[in-house]
Amino acid sequence: MSSDITEHGVTVYAASFGQRRLWYAQRLEPASPIANVPLAIRLRGTFDPAAWQQAVDVVVDRHDALRTCFAERGGTPEQVVFDTCRVRVDVEEIPESAAPDFLDRIATTPFDPTVAPLLRIALARFTDEDHLLAISMHHAITDGRSYDVLLQELSDSYTAIRKGAFPDPPELAVQYGDYAEWQQDTVDAGRWADQGEFWRAELADVPLLLELPTDRPRPSVRSSAGETIPFVVAAPTAAGIREAARRLGGTVHMVLMAAFQALLADIAGQDRFVVGTAVSGRGPAAVENLIGFFVNTIPVTADCSGTPTFPELFGRVRERLLRAYAHQDLPLDNIVDAVRPPRHPARTPLFQAILTYGPHPLAELRLPDVELEYVPVAPSGGCHSDLDLIVYDDGKQLQGYLIRPAGLIDDERAAGWVAGLLGLLADIAAGSDRALCTAARPAPEVTAREPAPAETAADGPRTDLQRFVADIWAQVLGLDTVGVHNDLFTCGGDSLQALRLLSRVETGTGRSIALADFLRAPTVAGLAALLAENTNPGAAEPASVPLGPSGRIPARGSYGQHRLWFMQRLEPNSTTYTVPVSARVRGALDLAVLQRAIDVIVARHDVLRTRFADTASIPEQIVEADFRVSLQVEDVPETAAADFVDRITGTPFDLTALPLLRIAVARFGAADHLIVLAIHHAIADGWSIDLLFRELSLCYNAFQAGTVPVLPEIPVRYGDYAEWQRAMVEAGHWDGQSSFWRTELTDWPLTLDLPTDRQRPGIRTSQGRSLHFTVPAAATAGIRAAARRYGGTVHMVLMAAFQAVLAELSGQDRFVVGTAVSGRGPAAVDNVVGFFVNTIPVKADCTDAPSRPELFNRVRRNLLRAYTNQDLPLERIVEAVRPPRDLGRTPIFQAVLTFATDPCAELRLGTTQIESRPVLQAAARTDLTVEIHDTTPALEGVVEFSTDLFDPSTVASFTYRLLEELTQWNR
Repeated sequence: MSSDITEHGVTVYAASFGQRRLWYAQRLEPASPIANVPLAIRLRGTFDPAAWQQAVDVVVDRHDALRTCFAERGGTPEQVVFDTCRVRVDVEEIPESAAPDFLDRIATTPFDPTVAPLLRIALARFTDEDHLLAISMHHAITDGRSYDVLLQELSDSYTAIRKGAFPDPPELAVQYGDYAEWQQDTVDAGRWADQGEFWRAELADVPLLLELPTDRPRPSVRSSAGETIPFVVAAPTAAGIREAARRLGGTVHMVLMAAFQALLADIAGQDRFVVGTAVSGRGPAAVENLIGFFVNTIPVTADCSGTPTFPELFGRVRERLLRAYAHQDLPLDNIVDAVRPPRHPARTPLFQAILTYGPHPLAELRLPDVELEYVPVAPSGGCHSDLDLIVYDDGKQLQGYLIRPAGLIDDERAAGWVAGLLGLLADIAAGSDRALCTAARPAPEVTAREPAPAETAADGPRTDLQRFVADIWAQVLGLDTVGVHNDLFTCGGDSLQALRLLSRVETGTGRSIALADFLRAPTVAGLAALLAENTNPGAAEPASVPLGPSGRIPARGSYGQHRLWFMQRLEPNSTTYTVPVSARVRGALDLAVLQRAIDVIVARHDVLRTRFADTASIPEQIVEADFRVSLQVEDVPETAAADFVDRITGTPFDLTALPLLRIAVARFGAADHLIVLAIHHAIADGWSIDLLFRELSLCYNAFQAGTVPVLPEIPVRYGDYAEWQRAMVEAGHWDGQSSFWRTELTDWPLTLDLPTDRQRPGIRTSQGRSLHFTVPAAATAGIRAAARRYGGTVHMVLMAAFQAVLAELSGQDRFVVGTAVSGRGPAAVDNVVGFFVNTIPVKADCTDAPSRPELFNRVRRNLLRAYTNQDLPLERIVEAVRPPRDLGRTPIFQAVLTFATDPCAELRLGTTQIESRPVLQAAARTDLTVEIHDTTPALEGVVEFSTDLFDPSTVASFTYRLLEELTQWNR
């Protein structure tokens, strides 16, 4: 870290360019609150102020910026960072009627930038279960993204403390002072000189003064004092704005900029001028989760000539904003220096109107047992230009503020401008394509516009690359889930978040995606497709084979089915490939209705009526037109439940005979049952279980309500998919993936030698056992936090921990691990039950004793490379790699990690309460297979192991070591 130690307990850094600008502004007006950034939140419920104080202490200790003040040396400000500096949370007992005065005091009392801390946090307690949280920070140590980080980390720490744990987040790799000095070095080295050239050219011959009408003469020197008019864009209109942005291939920010420019053109009588806008300024990925003042304000040229329609103006705005985004690194002061505009003490240089748009940070605050409500707090009362438009987006409505210089423009005129802006936005939301740049007029009443059905669809990710993108997407937007076809901007995202998203994706994949390319299809599916295309940009593939009804009856088995057929021929009495699921169901369960639902599902999915016929080479799928799976119901005591489950799941299937599915119910009492499902892997996978339970629930609930279930159309059958898969291989469509795997695994060890309790047999068998384990809730939360922190997925954290333990136990630092991927590339198979899942190799590289972040980066890189080459069936990967054959081992990898959904998450039967129950099998597919289910609040797992090699006590020790490792990932 570059710094000077001037005295004990203090570190001094250069101030960033933005901090210098604020320093000079405050020197001109030391009593102004313009640099204050306030936030207020109502807290209803069980809130612990003492735990909150502890959480504040943790976060302040973690971020240098929160322990920073400023000092001047030789006319230049410097950052002074204290090793320790406590931010005391003041708690005041006041009546609710005194809340406005309380908020005004916290929000508008100016900070002295020479005195730390520059963060103020206070609580008003109305009752024991009703508080008002007020926060104010000096802009020199914060920005919009910093508030996100602050609230997220306060949430995590507070939650941990309330649970009796002490939060101990890892030390940050860099601090804001490091960034400020990096920024200075970058400018000094001329690495942004081309951006200076761009801005000179971009602003040449563009008027740099916007002549807004005023009601009084402009003072000779501008003041930052401002007057504010708040307004709200209601949710229906905001939804229409998001739809307009999506339809035109842009962002909500672009819509607001177009409307703002149209308004300015009308009221100023100018068709060309410049508007400022805020950008994140967080170029390096290392500063993504830092608190500090990174935001930059950049110029955007406005061209409203020719009375453009909204789509025309939007196109101009989008083009200019994208150009500006591509040159956003250069600090505003340096842009001014490059352009050298005429200086006017009464005006801001380059632009006199600013648009700021961003998400509301409240989304990052989550406190247990507390209901949160955002309390609007007008910006600090200062005006940064002649007209500031600030818009916060909470994902539903837009909260806006129009701020103008105090005493310069009357309320009546400013209110008319707000009405004009709202009118423009209402027209845009309603889909009007009329010319925008006409005389501003009062807003008509805002009418509701409901989003089209397609807007509300939220399809889950189908591929692992989509899942990786969706997880980052959800992290950036603060959402629990994201559909692969949901537009970023209709999900509440904005252009700043789009850049954050692409930055995180680039960090995770090493692949850079241009913002303009992303905006053409700003969805999870679109971005995943761009990443996949970017893997081998020069490679040409044969034309894809269309997936549709094959017409071949009987259809050949898929590659995966062929493998399972062969395995059962070797061990006909094995249950290795039986997929078992068990669920405890408490409440009234109508077994007759359940049977009706089963009948519908079996009739609907061909594969549930499928058996296999032996042929000379490839087994064929024989679909019986009329076959019924009967629900087995038995009255058994709860003490006999284990034997019941073992009988249902432990009886082998015969692939040549129906059924290959069993559904049974153990009745413990009138309102207490155990549902057990056993299905052969040749006709189902984890996704299929989710689908079966979802459709079974839909039918059951419809029949109970006396209605007819409405199920999605199935455009193809599993047999069609199996024929398509073979056609794709035969056409050479995946030859590039064969080449990838040959190269990927060349010179890489393909055997993993774990210490065993017995000598490995010459021919492996499927004899095995399973152990169940639970990842404690606190460790699970830590794993999820680590995934967010490192820019990846929970699967990646689990894989890194799994590889670390395998390396430790085997003494190997290079090997291969298998992992399951969905195998559902074509969207047409989303609602098809069948055996689609593929198991692919993932290289493990634990050389040179990597730290956990470094190991995570290696795992992420190798997993993403594997994801983009996951279509080739495992059998064909083995053929391509041609590993040395050893009948005592599975080829390529001998250990597998699978991360899957809760198998009973989609089972919802009337008003019953349903709880998944683990089913432990007496079989093993590899030496060691770990399957972890994504359950809340704690992950649930099963370790399946070969009893030819291991004793249960040995595997129990392995499991304990894995749990130990997993608990370390949030430290």
